[in-house]
Amino acid sequence: MASAPRVHVPARVYLRPAGATGGKPVRISQLNYYGDFVLYPIVIAGFAWLGLVRGTELSRPGWLLAVLCGATGWTLLEYGLHRIVFHKLGPVVAMHALHHAVPRALIGAPTWLTAGVFLVTLYAPLALFAPRGLASGITAGVVAGYLVYVTLHHVVHRPQSRFVRRILADTKRRHMLHHYAGSVGNFGVTTSAWDRVFRTRLRSSRR
Repeated sequence: MASAPRVHVPARVYLRPAGATGGKPVRISQLNYYGDFVLYPIVIAGFAWLGLVRGTELSRPGWLLAVLCGATGWTLLEYGLHRIVFHKLGPVVAMHALHHAVPRALIGAPTWLTAGVFLVTLYAPLALFAPRGLASGITAGVVAGYLVYVTLHHVVHRPQSRFVRRILADTKRRHMLHHYAGSVGNFGVTTSAWDRVFRTRLRSSRR
């Protein structure tokens, strides 16, 4: 297999979706990229305070169960987004293809966008139609799952210490197969469970 060409990775990447005819390119800045690692631990801590300290109509075990359900739901959502949206949906495919071409570039959904999606499509509807404790628990679980995903994805594409390499060996091997195996698969980053369920798991030929 031919090695990938060396490409200079700028601190900021400017993207214009395929087929765009006007407007400004989407700017992926360091703030937009690293904002996830600052904002979402605060969001999770806030929900945890609401669910475990201040208290809601759910018991503490009930709230933690809601978190677990949200985190589990995230893993399926992550798989579907990666398989369908990132690899098949128009302009998003162009951005994701750039990530495949330059894996260490700061490419990803900006924090303001993902925060808005979590608020508008998840927490707000749940808070409107379900108990507040259930809404906060499920949202905390989904956000925690997302944070684990972006953290793992960031780390496996960068140099690691021996200790981290040992812990994330399987995660990195699976994701590198997604990038370089020449076949489409291994869409899950946080877990391979859904690749097993939907038969998109790729395996290394090395013994």
